[in-house]
This record gives sequence, C-alpha cells and structure tokens, in this order.
Amino acid sequence: MTFSEIAKKGIDIYMENKMSKKKKIWLAVFAVIVLALLVGVIGYMTGWFDKGYDADVITVAKRNLTATFDTSGTVSSSGEASFSVVPDIVVKSVDVKVGERVKAGQVLATFDASSLDSALKEKQDALEKAQKAYNDYKSGAADAKSRLSSLDSQIAQAEKKVAQLEKESKQAQQAAKAQEQAQSKEAQQAQDNLSGIINDSTLAGKIIDNIVNSSQSLQQLKSILNSISSMNNSSQFSSIMSSMGTSSAQYELVQAQIELASLKANRTLAETQANGNLESVYKSVYDASLEGYNKMKETVDTLNAGWTAAHDGIVSEINITAGEAVKAPENSSSGTFDVSSIVSAVTSGSDISKLVSGFFASDIAGMKVQYFPLEVKFMINKGDLEKVKLGQSVNVESASGEILKGEVTYIAAVATASSGLDVASLLGGASGGASGGIETVVSVKEPDSGLIIGLDADVSIDVDTKQGCLTVPVESIQYDENTAYVFVYDPQEKTLLRKDVTTGIFNGTYYEITSGISEGDIIVRTPTAQMAEGDKVIAHNVD
Repeated sequence: MTFSEIAKKGIDIYMENKMSKKKKIWLAVFAVIVLALLVGVIGYMTGWFDKGYDADVITVAKRNLTATFDTSGTVSSSGEASFSVVPDIVVKSVDVKVGERVKAGQVLATFDASSLDSALKEKQDALEKAQKAYNDYKSGAADAKSRLSSLDSQIAQAEKKVAQLEKESKQAQQAAKAQEQAQSKEAQQAQDNLSGIINDSTLAGKIIDNIVNSSQSLQQLKSILNSISSMNNSSQFSSIMSSMGTSSAQYELVQAQIELASLKANRTLAETQANGNLESVYKSVYDASLEGYNKMKETVDTLNAGWTAAHDGIVSEINITAGEAVKAPENSSSGTFDVSSIVSAVTSGSDISKLVSGFFASDIAGMKVQYFPLEVKFMINKGDLEKVKLGQSVNVESASGEILKGEVTYIAAVATASSGLDVASLLGGASGGASGGIETVVSVKEPDSGLIIGLDADVSIDVDTKQGCLTVPVESIQYDENTAYVFVYDPQEKTLLRKDVTTGIFNGTYYEITSGISEGDIIVRTPTAQMAEGDKVIAHNVD
C-alpha cells in the first residue's frame, strides 16, 4: 500500500467519525426542545406558571370625611340701580367706566341741570290742568243732578212738538219722494255726518228726510246736503238751514228735531256727571300727572346733586358722554298735554295708561350699577332639602379659580314646575339649570373679578362631617344589582376574596364604609370587570 493510499484511507475514517458526532449533537438539542415543550404544557395545565392578575392594592384606613353638595348656578346682582337722565341735559363728567368696581358714596357722574327748569315747569302745568279738570268735574256733578228734572220736562215738550210737525209734513214727504231718490247719495253722506255730531242716528235720518222733502230745487238741495256733510258741529246747522230761505213745515220740523237732539245730548251729559261715571277717569289723569311731576322733580334734584353709588357694586352700563347733551330717543312723544282729549279718548274705549304715558317722556337710562352682594341662583330638588339649609356656609368658585365664601340666604317656599326631564333630579343630584325644582340663592358679600354677572359659578356646600371613619376610594367599590362590594387581597394565598360592604357619606373621592371590611384589610384599588373571587393576584402596594 502506497503512502497516498494510506493517507486517503485515514482521511475517510476521520470524516466518518466527524459526521457521526454532529448527528449526535443535533439529536441532543432536539431532545431538550421536546422535553421543554412537554414540561411547559404540563405546567400550564397544572397551573405551575399562573401567578394571577397584576393589581394595585391599598390598605383600608380611617380618615376624616366631609360630604358636600355640589352644583352650579347663575350669578346675578342683589339689586340694580338705574340712573335716569332727561333730554337736553349737559353731562359735565363721567367718573367711572363699565366694569369698574365702585364704593358706597363714590361719585359716578355730574351734570349741568340748569336747562331742566322749563321741563319741570311743563310737568307742573300739566299737573295743575289735571287737578283743575278733576275738581271741576266733581263740583259739576252736583249741578248736573239739579238740571236733570228741568231737561226731562223740556224734552217731553219738544217730543210733543216734533210729533205734531211730523204729522203735518207727511204729505209733503210723499210728494217729494222722487226728489229724495235723486239725491240719495248726498243725503246719506249728510245723514252720516249729522248722526256723528248729534250722536243720534234715528233723529239724524228724520232731519235729512225732511230737508230732502222740502220744496227746494235740485241744485239748491244738493248744495245744502253737501254743506251738512262737511260741517263740524251742530252750531253750524242753523246757518245752513237759514240758507233754505223758507218757513216751510219741513224747515220748522227740522228745527224742532234739532232742539230735541240738543236737549237729549245735554241730558246724557248731565246724567253722566251726576252719576260720577267719569270721575275715575279724571282721577287717573290727575294721578298720572302727579306721578310724572314727582318723578321729574326727583330726577332734577338727583341730577343737580350728581350721581353717587348707594352701595358697593360694579358699573354694568353707561349711556352718556362727558361734555355732550343727552339726546331724546327716536319716536319719543312731544305732544301737548290736553285733559279733555284724554277723557274723550277714554270714554271711547282707549287704554288710559297708554294715553297718559304718551304725554310724559319715558326714562332714559344713563347708567346702571349692580350692587353687592352678588348672588348665585340655582335649583335643588326635593331630595336635597335635607342637605341645604338657610344660613349654611358655601364655597363658590369664581371664573378665576378663587374659592369665595358665601351663605344660603333664600330657599323658595314654592317649587317651580319643570318643563322637561331633569336627569340630575333622577340621579339625586342638584339641578343647576332652570329645568324646575326649588329656587335657592347664595349670597357672596365679597366677590372677586372672576364672579361675573350672567355667567355660571360652581357651588359647594358641606352637608355632613365625620371624624375617623373607615374609608375606601370610590374606584375600589363595585356594584352587583343593589349590592356594593370590594375585593380583599389575601397575602398568604395571593388570591381575591369578595366582600359586600355598606357605604356611608361620600366626599367625592372616598366613601365611608360602615360594615363589611375592617381597618388594615388590603383591597384592590381599581378592580377590573374580569376579576372574580378566588383569582390569583400579583399585588403592587401603592400605599
């Protein structure tokens, strides 16, 4: 055997031994993997590797708790002062700005009120007119009673005379029927106007009939009827009738009818005066005039002295400018005060208050100040009445984040009806809106700039306090139908135990626990929905 053959054989033997060792290594690795998998499956099935849920746990401890009633309400002023001006007065100075806080006695504005003397004199003249008219009416009532019997006698005689003349003119009326039809339009217009003047449509119709039936030419008759249509009072009628230039029976009848109408009108007026039917109207005009004068005088006196704040407050509105005269509002009334026109309008059914107010200019709001204390108004429901009491101290959070001290100063005796479903009431909480309930007012005597009128403010009232009570965080409690419970952690077994608990007061973060667990128990701080009694837990203490 040659050397090369010997060498090749040696190499073959070496390679065969090397491959066999590699196979052995791979077989060993495979066996280890299979064994590990087998151990894992057996361990999972038997629970060797189940350590449980990760959970934060805390120790049950005692704390001092204060339960609160929390809601929100709308900020308003306890009183608003409206400072009025009158047209044409000159503003000398405006010493404050909108939003500025003012102190009691602080000057707000000053005026040159010398221009108001004439305006005040007008109000005084109107008052004197109204007072004289009222006194004249009352004194005239007694005289009217004595005139009634005389007027009744005169009316009876006039009616007899009219009846006789009507009988005599009947034939003449029938003869002039064709002429009446020809002038029907003019006659109707004349009758309507005369009826409005004498306030007796029947009598007016008879008068016009007699004129139409008089022996006049068509042209003259038309002129007479047109004159009657355009006349303004009964005194003009005599001159119109004299133009007929006749002493006919129709003319005499018309004169008698006019006399009768005048007597009846006088009797109606006398009866009205005697009965005092208009006394309340004249009294209303007088009262309104007196109020207008007193209000104007008060305004003048105030403007002469200048405006000052009666209490501490905040300026909410300014409508005047220093150095300028106040302008009258558009569409303001500047009519002359006339008592007779007011009375006449009232007797026809007009509203006395609207008529009289038209003669007195409305107030012009020059400045408004909202006086302190400010108020927070909100609604409570029936279930909150035991919690909220008059005089209770209240914490009010302003928009600036400051906590201000307030006091419950008003709880309505009558509930406001709700216009819709109040979810807060169903849940047992307070309603801060206007959906119904019992109105409650909290007064804040020292507001800051963050308590803004018209905006909402948060309100918190301490309703119950307990010292050293057993407590748990609100998130630790779970609910099952009507039962509250917590999960207690067993550090020995590392498992959970469900415990039913009874809760007491609540301060928004912690509940008082009155039964079910003890001080020192370890509970899950925030249980999950999957947790159940007996589950294993990996506890993380967060105390």
